[in-house]
Amino acid sequence: MNIQQHNWNEAKKNLEKLLTLDPDDPFAHSTIAQVYYVLKDYKSAIKHIKIAIDNQPPQANLLFNMGMMYKENNQIQKAIKAFEKGLELEPYDRRARDVLQQLKNS
Repeated sequence: MNIQQHNWNEAKKNLEKLLTLDPDDPFAHSTIAQVYYVLKDYKSAIKHIKIAIDNQPPQANLLFNMGMMYKENNQIQKAIKAFEKGLELEPYDRRARDVLQQLKNS
């Protein structure tokens, strides 16, 4: 395991501890979802991003992240829905629009 991998695993461990203190903390869930994404554990990333989304007002950036996690987990239809929901909130998000277009064209 390289040092960067070790650092991400350490971050994951610390965020998991934080979630024991406040299991519904949307920021902690959003952050740990990103850590799992970097570690390529897309199933865990999706689980945590869903909790983050459920525990706060809708945010386009969280839906974008969810879309990317679904995309990497090869759940294309769910990814498309996440990007479309995000674009309803932030219609000028070029990144989301570009990824959505790629998904629809593949």
